[in-house]
Amino acid sequence: MNGNRTVTYTENDREIVRQGIEAIKKVLLGDDADRKRSMLFCLDWFMDPYYGQDISHMREELDGLLQNIIISKNNETDVKEDAIGLLMDYETGPYPILEEHFDEIEDSLKPDVRYIMRSHWIEYAYRCSSNRVYPLSIAEGIQNGDMIADNEENMQCVLFWHYCGFAYLSGNVTEEFLEKIYEEYFCKETKRRFVLITDDEKVIRYFEGKPGLLMDQRKEYSFDRANKISGRDLKTDLRIERIDASNRKAIQGRIVPSFSWDSDEAFLKGGFGYIAMDGEKFAAIAFSAAVSSEEVDIGVETAEDYRNRGLAKILAGYMIREIVKNGKTPVWAHAAGNIGSMKTALGVGFKEIHCNTLIRRA
Repeated sequence: MNGNRTVTYTENDREIVRQGIEAIKKVLLGDDADRKRSMLFCLDWFMDPYYGQDISHMREELDGLLQNIIISKNNETDVKEDAIGLLMDYETGPYPILEEHFDEIEDSLKPDVRYIMRSHWIEYAYRCSSNRVYPLSIAEGIQNGDMIADNEENMQCVLFWHYCGFAYLSGNVTEEFLEKIYEEYFCKETKRRFVLITDDEKVIRYFEGKPGLLMDQRKEYSFDRANKISGRDLKTDLRIERIDASNRKAIQGRIVPSFSWDSDEAFLKGGFGYIAMDGEKFAAIAFSAAVSSEEVDIGVETAEDYRNRGLAKILAGYMIREIVKNGKTPVWAHAAGNIGSMKTALGVGFKEIHCNTLIRRA
């Protein structure tokens, strides 16, 4: 974030930190920008666990102080960048001050501030063991969805509820939180469907005896980049097009971009896909159903009149090649009973690695 500049700190700066948060405030809330730079550099030494300095007794107040430095109009940009760097490197949030004053932050700093505001959600999304591309797509701000903490003051578990309706739990879940999920999302009408996908035996056992619920299996696949990408040798007389503003209205079916993206604009900005067209008639599609910084989940749909022609494999091959070219990993998942999706996945080089339990309202 910072350009070339030289900043140093002295033993006197270390002594100020040892005196406590009030002494640190006098420097960071003062008018001397150079002293602020030195103090922030010194704090890096104290916050880095490598150096074994215990300042846990003032971390909460320090987090608040750093947030106030970032939103203050009295600080130079590089001072704010240094404060952002400390939060990014050593803290996980939440950051209520930044969230409340986000619109007041300079545009040049907003991408990094947006990232650190989401960092505690991203940490939990990464820990999700079931198809984590969906939780990450929400936590990283690529796709729409809800992130619900079990306890805002002492978060131990997060419920990620994707726009498409898929929901995932990550963290140490309590029966109290599971009861809340059952009452709020399974027993009541919700703004969109709610389908919980999990491999946590505690969660599965809890919901097994609950009335009004159905359970199924959902298979998850991985793709080895060393594999030969299949589908290239398949041929079709149909026209293959990348999805853009000119052809998106032709798309039909259920598993299409509108299934998992809240608008065409959001999909064209954050996702991509390919369609097969028979003249002006839609035949098939493969697209990014979920996107994270590391993975892309592929969704496919073939119109009934065009099934059993290999179109899903052809279009999935287009997707895989582009995903791999962009340095990401393709992933695939489907309901256990979807034999067509299973054949397509295996046919283009995916390998089944996991089977999750899917819980939904009866």
